Amino acid sequence: MQRFPYMRDIKKQVGERIRFLRGGTGLSVNKLALLADMDPSQLSKVERGLVGISIESLDRIAQTLEMTVSELTHIPSIAANEASPKAKQVSAKLLKASSDGELLDEGLSAIEAVLKAVSPNARKANE
Repeated sequence: MQRFPYMRDIKKQVGERIRFLRGGTGLSVNKLALLADMDPSQLSKVERGLVGISIESLDRIAQTLEMTVSELTHIPSIAANEASPKAKQVSAKLLKASSDGELLDEGLSAIEAVLKAVSPNARKANE
């Protein structure tokens, strides 16, 4: 019996979040792993929720994706009530696009908007 059964869910959610954000940038697992100084097979296991990830590795991935660790690990289902208006707008757009079968076009545009919104450079420009 696993001592902390919720850890499996957290590993899976964080892994899915990394995969989602990586996909939005067009980076392959191999390319992100190279840029974040990780082993590609380890990153693949992380994305599939098979293994946990260190804070140091999360930080390198976040820096590579030009975001903070907090933004990288922000799981909408856990923190939906804490989402900013922009994040809620983009999430609604993604959900609508996926339910309308337009995820490929609309979803990619929404993902691009999220990545721009969470980019450190975009935040500085908006301040």
